[in-house]
Amino acid sequence: MAFSRTAGDGKAPNRRAADKTSLRQPAGGGLLRDRALPPDPETCTNILLDGLFPTGPAAHEDYVPSARPPKAVACAADFEDVPRQPRELRTAAPRRSSAAAPPPAPPEPAEPPPLPEEAAAWESREKDLWLQSQGTFHPRRALGGDDGRRGRSLPTRGSVSVVAATCEAQQEQHRLLWECFEAQEFDSKELVVVETYHYSPSEFFTRLQWKDKRLVYVGIQRPFKRDFSTALRRNMGVHLASGEFVAHFDVRGLYAPQYLDCMIDRLCQGKKGSRPIAVTLSRRYTMDPWSGDLGVFSPLEWAQEKGLRETDAVVRKVLFGDAFSFVYRREAALELPFRECEVGAEVDFCTRIMDREGSTMVALLEDTRGVCLHTRSGGAGAQQPFEVRLAPQEEADALEVVNCEAFDTYMRAIVEPALNASQVPQEERRVHPENGKVYTLSEFREVCKGEFTPEEIEDYWKHQCKPMLNGSAEQAPASSRAAGKVEERHRRVAVEVAPPRHEDKKPKESKSLLMRLEAAWEEAMAEERARARNPFPFAEPAEPVGRAAAPSRQAPDGDALPGMAELLAQLDGEEDARGEPPPPSAAPAADPPRPPPEAPAADPP
Repeated sequence: MAFSRTAGDGKAPNRRAADKTSLRQPAGGGLLRDRALPPDPETCTNILLDGLFPTGPAAHEDYVPSARPPKAVACAADFEDVPRQPRELRTAAPRRSSAAAPPPAPPEPAEPPPLPEEAAAWESREKDLWLQSQGTFHPRRALGGDDGRRGRSLPTRGSVSVVAATCEAQQEQHRLLWECFEAQEFDSKELVVVETYHYSPSEFFTRLQWKDKRLVYVGIQRPFKRDFSTALRRNMGVHLASGEFVAHFDVRGLYAPQYLDCMIDRLCQGKKGSRPIAVTLSRRYTMDPWSGDLGVFSPLEWAQEKGLRETDAVVRKVLFGDAFSFVYRREAALELPFRECEVGAEVDFCTRIMDREGSTMVALLEDTRGVCLHTRSGGAGAQQPFEVRLAPQEEADALEVVNCEAFDTYMRAIVEPALNASQVPQEERRVHPENGKVYTLSEFREVCKGEFTPEEIEDYWKHQCKPMLNGSAEQAPASSRAAGKVEERHRRVAVEVAPPRHEDKKPKESKSLLMRLEAAWEEAMAEERARARNPFPFAEPAEPVGRAAAPSRQAPDGDALPGMAELLAQLDGEEDARGEPPPPSAAPAADPPRPPPEAPAADPP
C-alpha cells in the first residue's frame, strides 16, 4: 500500500503528481507538465530540482523556466536552453569518467548566508536547519512549496516514516536498506533517505525514486572533510517525513518484516496520555561481521551484574547510544531535535524526553523473537565495555531475521566482505638486527631492491632477522599501548627507513659481503695477471710491491678491501723466490749503453 496523507476529499493524491505542481511551468505547457511519468533518468541524468537548495542571492526569487512545447520523448537536449541557476542538490548526477577526475564540491563561505526574507514566517527549528547547513537546505522549498506542506494538510493517522541518514561510503548497502523497508508488513509507510556525498550520489536511490513514490531521496554534495553530522541529517529526514511515527533504520542492520508492527504496537499500548513517546530495544541480537558470531546482549542484565543503575551515564550510553532501533512520535523530534553534545545526540535526545515527560515515556522492549539484528562497528579489534553472549545454535536458527528474504543480501553486503578481510593470512614480520625495525619480506625487498639481489635479500631476512611470530624464540617488543586493550597489534614501520650501508659495521658472517669481496678479489687478480703478461718492451718496470706496502685497492662501490695489500705482497714474494724476472714497465725505456770498442791487440815482438 502506498504511503500518503489524507486530503480534504478523502483521496490519497499521488506524491509525484503533487510534487510536479511545484515546478512552476507557464500556461503554455512544458516538458514535465502534462506527463504521467517523469523523464527517464538514463536519458536525462542532469536535471536540477528548481527552488530546492539555493546557493546565491538570486536563488530566493521565483523561477519560471522558459516555455517549450511538449514532446513525445524527453532527452538531454530538451534541457539545454532552459536557464538554470546553480544548485548543490541534484536528483541524478552524470557518471564519472575514468579518464578525468570529478570536479570538487564548490567552496563554501566561512559564515552561513543570511536568512532569506521569507524566513520571518519560519519556525526556530527551520532557521536552525538553514544555518547549520550553511544555507544549503531550504526547509520550505525542500518540501515542494513555500507553504512547507507538500500540497497536503495532515499526516495519515498511524503512518510511519522510515528515516535513514547515510553517506557516499555506504552506497553498497543501499540495496539492503531498501529490501528491509520493502519487506515490512506495515501498510502505510515511506522511506526518507538523506545522503551526503563528495563525488556522486547513490545510483540505486537516484534511479529508484522515479519508480516508487514511497521513496523520498535527498542527496547533498559536500566538500571533502566537511560533511554534515549524523544529527543534522536526521533532523533533515524528520523535517521531510510525513508520518505520525518515525523509525530509524541503520544501513548496516537487518530488520525482520514484523519489526515496524512490533515497535509501533508498543507505542500504542496503554491509555491516552500514558502511552510512551519513544521505544527502543533493551535486549538485542548482534552480529560480529569479522568473526561471523551471532550474539545476544541485554544492557539491563549487564548493569545488574556490574551493580549499576539504569540512570547511570554508562548504562544510558549502552541503552540509547545507537539509534538503530529508535521509533518515536514525529512531534517529539520536531520539538526536541537531535543535537551534538558530549554524551551523544541519541543519548541526549532520550534524556530530554525523560526529563520533560517522565522516565516511562521512553519504553524499553526486549527482543526475544529476533526482529532486528544489529551489526557491530568499530573494527575487528575494537574494545567494548560489555561482553556479548553467543546465542545457541537452536536459538539463532529460530530468529525471524535469519529466515527473512533480506538475510542473503545482508550476508553478501555486510558479513562476507568483513570475513574476507579478516581471514587474509598474516605475513610474517621480523626485526632487523642492526636498526631494530620490523619488516615483512615484501617490505624488506622494497627497501633493499636497489642494493642487493632478491636472493641475497631473502637469505638475509631469513637467517639474520629475528622472528616475531608467536611460538618463536624471539618475540615482538612490548607495546606501548594501554594494558586494558584486549587485542594488541604490531606496529607498522615506515618502509622509507633504509638498512645500514656498507661503511657501517656488519657481521663478518654476512654472506652478501663475502660474495662482494670474492668478486673484487677476482677482478684485482685478473688485473695483476694482465700486467705480468704485458708484451710491450717499452713499459716501465713494475715497482717491487714486496719492498713497499702496496696501496689497498678499492671495490667498485668505493669500499676498501681488507687484506688486499698483504695478499699482493705475498704473491710478489713467491714470484721472487721462483726467480722470475719482474715484468717490464709500461713506460718507454732508454736504449742500453753500447759497450766501448775493444783496443786492437799489439803485434808480438
